[in-house]
Amino acid sequence: MKKLLFILLPVLLATRAQALPGPLNAHTKLYHYIKVWGFLKYYHPRVAAGQIDADSLFRTNFPAVEQAADTAALNTVLEKMVESLGVVDLCGKCKPPDGKELFIRNLSNSWLEQPGTLNGRLQEKLRYIEQNRFQGKPHRYMFNGFEGNINEPSYPNMVFPDKAGQLMALARVWNIVNYIFPYKYMATENWDSVLQRLVPVFSEARSRTEYEKGLLHLIAATDDSHCGSFAIQNKSAVYGQYAPPFTFRLLKDTAVVTSLIDSAVCATGDIQVNDMIVQLNGRTLTEAALPFDSLMPASNAPRKRLQLSSPELGAPFRSNDSSMQLVLLRNGQRLDRRISGLRTDSVFAARVKPHQLRYGKEVHGLRSDYVFKSPQPNVGMLAALSLSMLYRKDSAKTAVDSVMQLVRQHAAGLIIDLREYCYQQVIYDKLLPALGLKRKPFADYFIPNIHYPGTLVNTYFSKQRGPNTKTGANYPGKLVVLVNENSLSQAEWVTMILQATGKVTVIGSQTAGADGDIVMFQVPGGYRGVITGRRVCYPDGTESQRQGVKIDIPVAATAAGIAAGRDEQLERALQFIENGR
Repeated sequence: MKKLLFILLPVLLATRAQALPGPLNAHTKLYHYIKVWGFLKYYHPRVAAGQIDADSLFRTNFPAVEQAADTAALNTVLEKMVESLGVVDLCGKCKPPDGKELFIRNLSNSWLEQPGTLNGRLQEKLRYIEQNRFQGKPHRYMFNGFEGNINEPSYPNMVFPDKAGQLMALARVWNIVNYIFPYKYMATENWDSVLQRLVPVFSEARSRTEYEKGLLHLIAATDDSHCGSFAIQNKSAVYGQYAPPFTFRLLKDTAVVTSLIDSAVCATGDIQVNDMIVQLNGRTLTEAALPFDSLMPASNAPRKRLQLSSPELGAPFRSNDSSMQLVLLRNGQRLDRRISGLRTDSVFAARVKPHQLRYGKEVHGLRSDYVFKSPQPNVGMLAALSLSMLYRKDSAKTAVDSVMQLVRQHAAGLIIDLREYCYQQVIYDKLLPALGLKRKPFADYFIPNIHYPGTLVNTYFSKQRGPNTKTGANYPGKLVVLVNENSLSQAEWVTMILQATGKVTVIGSQTAGADGDIVMFQVPGGYRGVITGRRVCYPDGTESQRQGVKIDIPVAATAAGIAAGRDEQLERALQFIENGR
């Protein structure tokens, strides 16, 4: 047995050094090239310091990778690329990853150890670079600390097809997620599998439209609601040339018509506001939306439905067919209707603009036309974004004080509407003191580690209480926070701040599930991307990413309620204030 072991050991070592022999699939070559290039971009001291341009490195070595006929040739090319970067000095302070000091669930460098296409000699060189990685400041391709974006060339004049440029775009974005995105480990699809799936798409794209489809698939695979703002140029070619002549709110398998973009077309097809559409061309709306799901990034289903129903997009009703067959419910009747779509030309753009602005205000900005109101006697209601905008515009920081006096005059209960964006500073400076509440630990906050890409550093934010602002008397009534899929990012953060006081009840439905400051980055072809850049969790470790904030009383809007003009979440809040249940 020992003799057999001695015979096998040299064979195994030789196999590891030479990698697995044989011809190499063209896409497999590119997959490994993108991974090695990305590793060097973030770890190699000279590249990370900006002394060697990562894009130039990619384009310089790309032709040789394309020409590599087998694994041996590929390894030779990749080894030469590593050697061209120069000698890496020993790092006296570089330590192995420690799960106690760093968050390491995103770190995925095990491919440097696994036998396969890359030979042992190349893997050893790469492991040496990992062990003696960049330790300076700043990192050319990462941000440091709480603020900052990634600034790289966007090449707006890129001409298609450009195989090297297209694959460089895939490599750039895939590696940003691989080494910076704090929630890679929460994505539904394994990130390596995403790269394997999309290398053929980017390699074979022959037009900007095909390239844009690839970008959308890539961005959507992050499962991050912050990415939902990614915009493409050829929307009609990608999504379809015809949009619905109405706007709607999409709830699972029902779309409620909310306004008419073209009233004449809707009159001809007999479509009315508050109609509840349940089928499209013989399919449920869930089935009809499937082709769009892989093109729309979102942390969860409610947020994805919200983003699909943008008036400019109009999914799942958007298509290349000039008409659509609908089944709808109206006044208890089930009706079949065929209606024409609107061609997505300049006329459509002008018609849809006011509807898109209204949608944008509700989803991304100011959805309320008030700061404070009283929905019933002795109960107050604050529009969180209106309040924070009032505070930001007031240099003396006193305008909000009169609003706080109104709050105190409505002693039965206060409803804070966070079904919109909100800026946190007014909560600290004005709202908490006015309600007699002190700031308490509410979240832990992790930032990408520029000295060990793929890991995160815990800032121990939950232990940084900060100075307690002087507070007034405790507010005597019940405090309620309303949330839904519009509650994104800082709205979720502010909800967590209020929850930590132990005095509020959160009522509503699943929030957008994208907490943590955003990071902007450039994509070849003239595009700009946005992604969540920091990891946020409750002090007990519960993540708000994807699932959203904790909710005490779940209440989701219903199609019937929307059609009837009801705010079911507000109704439930008023009920709770009245009877405590």
